[in-house]
Parts: sequence; structure tokens; C-alpha cells
Amino acid sequence: MIQAAGFPAINIGGSTLLAARYALPDIGLAALGEMAPAIRDVVDAVPDMPCLVDGDDGYGDARQVARTVAVLERIGVGGLILEDQHRLEKQPGATAARQVVPLETMLEKLAVALATRADPELVIIARTDALGAGGMEEALRRGERYLKQGADGVFVAGAKGREQLERVGQAFRGQWNMAALFEQPDGALLTPGELSGLGFSHIVYPMAMMLRVVGAIEQFLTRLRDFAEGRSATLGAPDAGAPECFSRAVKSAEWNELAERIAKHRLR
Repeated sequence: MIQAAGFPAINIGGSTLLAARYALPDIGLAALGEMAPAIRDVVDAVPDMPCLVDGDDGYGDARQVARTVAVLERIGVGGLILEDQHRLEKQPGATAARQVVPLETMLEKLAVALATRADPELVIIARTDALGAGGMEEALRRGERYLKQGADGVFVAGAKGREQLERVGQAFRGQWNMAALFEQPDGALLTPGELSGLGFSHIVYPMAMMLRVVGAIEQFLTRLRDFAEGRSATLGAPDAGAPECFSRAVKSAEWNELAERIAKHRLR
């Protein structure tokens, strides 16, 4: 559906993938062996679209980073994000990180990731969570060191509000500079155009779709329970275009066309 909507790439976020696949929060509970099949399913569904994947902290030490890069490359991802958040203190989504690993540990992981990727076109983005754990200056310092180490881009996690985003945008303008925006209670969000003007080149809204989907499911299940227990006389009709939307999502027309071609071949 993302592809059909016209987007040029897909961001496979850790929090959303864990929620959809395993009903788990993104607090370091899953490892590469659990994430890889879920990532493969997404990539297989859109083989001609680049997918940027949350690589977590590489799921372990520098040796595990090498394995993570190899596994994700074989799956066919277009890029991955490596973070410096401490795995034992990992916080999900927009929650500020409590602790990051020592700078040298992350630099070693980046060096291994860059040295072991088979395809030099595989994008490796260095994410720092130092903003929440140590403040803006430490986050910018780490971002600069990660780029110097050879990372293709940088992501300062947790930056929010125009003032913080301006600082990060200015510091890394001209680089692959990623921003992740989480909606506020009033629904206010900077637009991609505004963020581009601040110096960001890659913009994602990690939870925007998931929150709407999970809310719709919960609302319908409440209606279904009320209907089943006699508190409501109707389920309420789905949106008028829902059946066609579902059919397009599972590509029913393409499979029906294939069945017709097979039938014609048999009749010859």
C-alpha cells in the first residue's frame, strides 16, 4: 500500500515491526533471528523498492554487527541504521534514551559494518541517542565522529521542537541527515518541506500510520463485542471503498489475470 501510494522508499522501523509481528515493545527483547524474517516479508512484498531498516545496535558486539550486515544484505535491504543506545537500557520510539555505549564501542561497530558490507551502495546510517542521555552537544559531537568514521549519514534521535531540529539540521546540512517526527497531542508536525529547509534530507514519521491502524482495530473490536453481547444492533458499515482497497492491497486483479492466462493455455 505504501508503494501504491507513490512513496519512493520504505522505512522499516523497529518499534512498528515488533508491534505488528510480535506484539512487543521496542526495549531490546527481540534479536536478529526474530527480526530478519519480518524484514524479509516486507522486502519480498516490494522487491523493486529500497527499504531502510532499523538495525538496532547490531544485536550485540562488533562480531554480531558483521553478521547483521550480512543477513540484511542477503535479504535485499537498501540501507540500515545502527544506534549507540545501550541495549540493556533501551527505550522505544520518542522516549529519551537513558544510556549510550562508549563512543569507541560505536566507532568500532561502524568500522566493522562499513568494512564487511558486500555492496558499497548499501547505506549505513549512524544513529545517536546521546541527546536524551547526554544533551545536544554530546549528540552533535557523536554525529560528527560517526560521519568522520565513514557513515553514509547521521540520525540524531529524539530531536523535537523547532529549536532542537534547527540545531541538528544546521550541524549536518549537506549530509544524509535523518529526522524522525512523532506527533504531539495537538497533531502539530513540521512538514517535509520545512524540515528540508532546516537541513534534513531524509524524513520519517515512524508511528503515524501504526497509531491510526491500531486505533481503528480497537474501535472496531469494541463495536463487535457490543454487537455480540446485544448492546448494539449493528456493526456499522465499512468505508465505501474498503473492499476495493483490500482487493488492490492483495493484488487480486493480477492473480485473477494469471488464472485466466493459465486457463486459456489449458484450453489450447
